[in-house]
Order: sequence, then C-alpha cells, then structure tokens
Amino acid sequence: MAPGLVETTLPYINGTSKQHTDRPREVWGTPLPMRKLSPHEDVYYDTGLKPRAHRITSNSSTSKILFLNVQSLDSTGAQPYPGDVLIQGERISYVGTVPGVEKLRVDPSVKVIQGNGRTLMSGLGDAHTHLTWNGRALDNLGDLGIEEHTLCTARSAMMYLDSGYTMCFGAASAKDRLDSVVRDAINQGILPGPRYLANAREIARRGGELAAEITAFADEIIRSHAKIGVDQIKLSMSGEDMVDTRPANDCYFTEDEVAACVDEAHRHGLRVCSHARSRDSIAQCIKHGVDVIYHASYMDEETMDALEKNKHKHVVAPGLNWLYATLYDAAPFGISYTQAEKTGYKKELEAAIRGCKEMHERGITVLPGGDYGFAWTPHGTYARDLEHFVKLLDYTPMETIIAATAGVARLFMQEHELGKIQPGYYADYILVDGNPLNDISILQDHDRLNLTSAPAIEEAVPQKDHFSNFTTYLDEHGKQRVGHLDLGTMRVTQLVMPSGAPVSSLYQVIELKNEVTPMGEPIPLEEVRILPPLSDRDILAMGKNYAEHAAEFNKSGYDSSDKIDQPSHPVIFTKRSTSIIPSGEEIYSHPEFTESLDYEGEIGVVLGRSGYQIPEEEAMDYVWSYTIINDVTARERQRDHKQFYIGKSADNFCPMGPIAVPAEYLPKKLRVRTFVNGEKRQDATTDDLIFSIPTLIKTLSEGTTLREGDVIATGTPAGVGFGQNPVQFLRPGDRVEVEATGLGRLQNVVGAPSEKLSNDLIPSESKSHLPDLNVEITGWWGRLD
Repeated sequence: MAPGLVETTLPYINGTSKQHTDRPREVWGTPLPMRKLSPHEDVYYDTGLKPRAHRITSNSSTSKILFLNVQSLDSTGAQPYPGDVLIQGERISYVGTVPGVEKLRVDPSVKVIQGNGRTLMSGLGDAHTHLTWNGRALDNLGDLGIEEHTLCTARSAMMYLDSGYTMCFGAASAKDRLDSVVRDAINQGILPGPRYLANAREIARRGGELAAEITAFADEIIRSHAKIGVDQIKLSMSGEDMVDTRPANDCYFTEDEVAACVDEAHRHGLRVCSHARSRDSIAQCIKHGVDVIYHASYMDEETMDALEKNKHKHVVAPGLNWLYATLYDAAPFGISYTQAEKTGYKKELEAAIRGCKEMHERGITVLPGGDYGFAWTPHGTYARDLEHFVKLLDYTPMETIIAATAGVARLFMQEHELGKIQPGYYADYILVDGNPLNDISILQDHDRLNLTSAPAIEEAVPQKDHFSNFTTYLDEHGKQRVGHLDLGTMRVTQLVMPSGAPVSSLYQVIELKNEVTPMGEPIPLEEVRILPPLSDRDILAMGKNYAEHAAEFNKSGYDSSDKIDQPSHPVIFTKRSTSIIPSGEEIYSHPEFTESLDYEGEIGVVLGRSGYQIPEEEAMDYVWSYTIINDVTARERQRDHKQFYIGKSADNFCPMGPIAVPAEYLPKKLRVRTFVNGEKRQDATTDDLIFSIPTLIKTLSEGTTLREGDVIATGTPAGVGFGQNPVQFLRPGDRVEVEATGLGRLQNVVGAPSEKLSNDLIPSESKSHLPDLNVEITGWWGRLD
C-alpha cells in the first residue's frame, strides 16, 4: 500500500496501532503506511458517562418524507450512491431502494422532495461549541445582562442549524445556566436548534482563570454544575496568549487537582473537557482521564506517545480556526498579523498543525469545531474548520466529513443513531447542492445548503410502533413482565396486551405479533431486575462462522475439530438453558472447572414462527428479532472433550440481552463489538458470516422442527482471548461488554473465585410434574363412608 493511503478496513490488530515511539518531532505528520478512516470507532466511554437523553418535541411518528433522486453520502466511507430515501417519523427507513416508491410518490400524505442529483448527508457536528460567545471580548462576556445574553445565545443556536449543524457539544458557557436553558428550549420545541449537550462556566484554579467572570472554581462548583443539569464540565488548565498574564504554555492545575476534578465529575456521570494548550496540561489530561482535550497545541514526543497509547480514552478538538483567524483575520478588530505573531499565535498554529497531522497518522481521534463566536470567528462560519482539516492537516474530504458527522455522534455516545444516512438513524440531514467530496468549502456556502432538518427524537410517550426494545424483567412484586427499555433514558415502560392484561414473556409478544401497548409511567432501570429475553430453552449455537476467527481457533491449540479455516458445513452445538444469565449478572468463573475462561460476543437470532425444512429463500420470514449473546467458554474443556458442548454449557456461561428488537426495526447489516475492560477486542458485521442467517435456519430445520422463541447464536468474530498476543483469558473482575447495532450493550463482570455460583434463575429443586391435587392417591371416589 502506498504511504499515506487511507485504509478503510481495520489496519491494526484488535484496533490498536503499533506504538510509534521512534518518530521524533521533526518527522511528525509524514505518512505512515496506513491510517484509520474512522478512528473515533476505537474511542470508548464508560456507559455510566452517557448523557441522559434529552427529548426534542417531534412531529407525528406517522409523517413521511420521500427524497427522490439523491446522492446519499452516508458517512460510512462509501462514495455517494444514487437512489431514493424514505423518512418515517423521526427516523430513516430506507436508503437507496425504497419499496413501493411509485405508490408513495403519489400519496398525498407523503411529502415528496425532488433531489435532482443533490447530495443528502448527515447534519454536521461541532465538538467545541460556545453558544454564549457573542462577538464580545472574552473578559466582557460575564458582564452582559442575562436577558440580552439569553437572546444572543438563542440566536447562536439557530445559526448553527441554519449552517447545517445538527449536533453541538458544549465547551463552556459564559453563565452557569445559559447552555442548559437554551438546550431545554430546543428540546421543548420552543426554539429551533441542534441537538445540544450543555456545559457551564469553565472551572479554574483560583488565580488561573482566563476571565474572572466566566470561570468558576472546582472546589465549589462541580456538584453545583451537576445539579444544574449540565451534560459535561470543562477545566481551564492552561493559559491563552491573548491574556497577558496567562500565557498558553503555562499550566495552572496540579496533578492532585486534576485527578480530584475528574473523579468528582465522573462520580456524577459527567465527562470532563479541558482547555489544555500547554505540554504539561496535555500530559495531565492523559494521565488522569480527561475525556475531551481542547487545543493540545504544544505536544512533545512523550505526550504524543502517551496520547497514542491511550487514544481509546480521549478525543482531541483543536479549534484550529481560532488560531488561524487570530493570525490572519483579526486586523480589522485591532489585532494585526505582527501583533498576533509576537503574542505567540503563529508559533502555536504551526505547533498545532504539526501535532494534529501526527495524531491523524497515528489514529488519534481529532474532531472539528471550536471557539466560534468572536468578532473574527463569527457564528455562522463553523464549516471553515472542515476546510482547515483538508488544507492544513491533510485530511481527505471523506475523512473530514466522517469526523464531523459519525465522529461527533460518537462524542454524543449515540453513534448507532446519529451521524449517518442509514436505516434506523435519526433523520438529521442536510441536502447540499454539489458534492462536498469534490469541494469541501461548499459547506460554508449557506446558499448551497438547500435543506436542513431540525432534529427530532422520541416524544415523551412514544407511539406504539416505537415500543420495540423488548426486555424481560421482574417488577417490584417479583412478577415477570415484559417492557420497552429506552436506551437513551434507561427507563422501562411496562407493556400490556390489547385486553389490558400484563405481558409476562416474549412468547406472548411473538404470538401477539408485537401488538402490545404501554401502561403507566416509565420506571428507572435500577428499580427493576432485568432478566434474559428468553431463558427456558437451550441455545442453538454456531462455531467457526467467521473466517478470521476460524483461522485463529485452528492456530490456538484449543481446536480438536477438522482444523480447517473454512468449514464446509455449519458447525452446530447447543448451550444449556441453565447457562443463560441476564445483562448485569456476574459470570461465575468456575475455578475448579477451567483456567481458560474466554468470551465470544455474538448476534442472537430469535425465531417468530415454527418450521420444518425451511427453504433458504424464505428463512428470513421466520426471524422475529435479534439480541446479544456472550458465548462464554472454558477452552481446555472444549479442547479435551473434542466437542463444544461441555466447554460452553457451564452455569452462567451464556449472558444474553438486555433487549430483543424485532428485525423490522433494524438494518439488514448488524455490527457486533466486544470490549474487555474498555479495550475493543472484537469488531465485525453479519455480512462477514461464513454461513448466513438464512443458511443456518435452513440447515437447522432440515431434520428438526424449529419453534417460535428458539434462539440461534450466529458465531463469534476474531479477537477472542486466545487470539490475543499474548493470550488474555478472562480473570475475576474483568468487565466484558458486547454491543450491537440497535441492541444496546450486554454487560457482565467476571466474579471472584471465592464467590459461590449465584444464578437464582435456575430452580434449586426440580419442579414437580405431579398435579397439585392428585385424586388418584387420595382415592376419594366411590367411598360413601
């Protein structure tokens, strides 16, 4: 591969690049053999830091919009492709080919938009937003009256939407509540604006603040910010050359202070951002787990190596346009080029460009956006950052657009429903007159942005067809129920039959053909006990169904089968129903049974119809839903017994859930990823299966009747424990998380060996098959005395 060529597939084993500690600063930015097209996919945030779902008032879920003849730029890395797009309610239903399009285009209830070959792409995202910055000097922002400041902030929000931006990540607010107030107004439909995650005043050490009236103090304010309802906080850790007494190369926080702030914020479920231009402040961010690093201008070899090593934990948003515009565009506002150069902005811009180029080559996530709202970086010019990424940092236009869409969606922790033009994603789009891959600058021309969608997510009480995340749980009375789990709010809504009777199992949902309705208010997830979706039947499972996994298995020494990388027939086994546990329950390590405990993240298929000798071309008609499975395995048992059953059926060896989602609500291609202690180990899609789902159903039913509610585990991708170098089997305390498209995240921790097996889903005694009243034994009949 030619140097610098972008590799669209994963270029590094298990998502981690080789360390480039031999690259001195003089060669930074020179091309490496390969780089990731979407490095943000390797960023992992603890699920406890996911911002709560902010609900935006929406139109009717029955509304339909049909785009005809558009070029879909879907933010996956694929080139734009022609076709039509159907939006139903708040989400995209079809991209490319729309079933029944001829009927839809003449349906008076459908809004039809003629694309005429224009580009339909995701709305853009800004990773470093200041809605409250309003063109005034930095030290005057805190003096502006609250009424005037609110109006200015609202206007900024509307300008973002008018500029094609539908996602904004708040980097600091000039007043504590302004960000949150405007965010809530957008969500309530009072004000048009982008999806917004709010911040508050920057937190600074006493004496280290950039502007006294717009910063707060860590020892007084983190808990207050959490009560206000912010989504993240920001530390002001370094200086700014424009502030005479606070140069950019200074660092104002101690190690203990940074650690304390991060710990306190994370304890409240808030991520931490930092104004960090200096080398020491960047190093502190990396060392103590600051989630979003702003600027990161003055890097040295040591901090760059440390950042690369920890790139799965951090996002960098350099805010390049602030440096560029201060140097080249600020003269009409009293800051000449000479003055800016003397102050240090030329030196910092050069350092930032060199550092960002090197981050780009090393696969560190760098996102556009930042510091718009000053007189020489006015609101409405946000897409200038995208041009800087291409012209200054050598990003391709495709890489830049992916960073500004799917990359910011990852920052929102909503990467499975924001940032792409794909079925199931929210319909946050812009219709562009032209192809931004040919000229990224057209995204700065508002006249070329012919249509921008206002974001809309589920209403407070979703319509019936949105109740698709089926979860089984025990209510406060210990009764088994079925509900809808909202993955945004992590609340469960109980579901009932049309008659009003409670739904107690997914078998009932299948039989009712999903015709269930909500009852009562949503309940916080922590107030119920989640159960596996289905747990009373053995799992039908597939082995060696991904080519790369089959190859790593054959080389591992644990494979006692035919030792071929490409099986000629599906490898089928079962896992006992007694192995099934829910998300959140500990995996018992069975210390006397195995010393090679391993994980296998998989997509599970739930059947909705019974069938025998099912034709392959009809097999998908039998699929009801999908779920997530972790096929936990004792490798030496699998090897020694020369088959799969013993090593895979131990109690607690089959975590499943947390939800089952009908196939009609999910895209055809599902992606599954597995993380161990936050490190990504597995990553593949159902398109990579050796034997497709229809083939598996056909094979399983050739001599056996399949029943509705049967669960098929489709196989695991490469990257299991024995495939690591060195081998990394699970140990007590390890946290295993498996996530899949639209299915949430299955999370389980390996229990300590001293703990006893605890799976109270398995009856302690066999259930009696005798009737409760056995009249044959009492023999009451025929006796008159």
